[in-house]
Amino acid sequence: MTTHDDHRPMSDDRTIPARSASRERPRLEVPIESLPPDAKPLPWLLELYYRAETDVNKELVARFPHMPVMSLIHFRTLGDRMKLYSATISTQDGAASLTVDVDGNSKAVCFTYTLSSMLALRFSLAGLQDKDRAQWLYEMRTERGEIAFLWDQTRWGSDYLIGVSFKNFTNLFAFSPHHVEAGVRLTHEVTHKLLDWLHGFWKLDAASTDGTPSAQPW
Repeated sequence: MTTHDDHRPMSDDRTIPARSASRERPRLEVPIESLPPDAKPLPWLLELYYRAETDVNKELVARFPHMPVMSLIHFRTLGDRMKLYSATISTQDGAASLTVDVDGNSKAVCFTYTLSSMLALRFSLAGLQDKDRAQWLYEMRTERGEIAFLWDQTRWGSDYLIGVSFKNFTNLFAFSPHHVEAGVRLTHEVTHKLLDWLHGFWKLDAASTDGTPSAQPW
């Protein structure tokens, strides 16, 4: 085992959802008409969600009915001067995995979904702000089946994640504006180790999340 320091690092006036610190669904605040002409259109599933016309988790599970269950996780450090910190999450048989890479300096994070050691889908989240990270970590720890978006100010215009945490497991879906999607299911233990690991790298003030100091999974 190593120490933490070793691993530090809608209606006609449709609008764009803004992040909210409350437990309620984000309000629609910014008019879509105010976006630049090349802005990405609102995905159908998200529009239904903000119209309160669908259960996003139920719909996504229907689209990914046999998601691999990730029950193993280990951490490692890559490089000497320019270090990259990596968490590898996998199924018991190693048939599928999820690799989470973090740049300790920029806090940028990348999620790579790999199937059968052959096909990998990579989702890069480099534009996140501390409030985006803190909001997501807080929502992921509630374990009440709420939708937790991890995205930057471009929202669905860039790669983003949707996490849905329950008491015994977490569904983690990734999306790209290039028509690519992926989904896995994490066990309760793996979920908490991953969240604690990310919290340590992102160096978020505990008061901005759930008020509980970050645990160290190493």
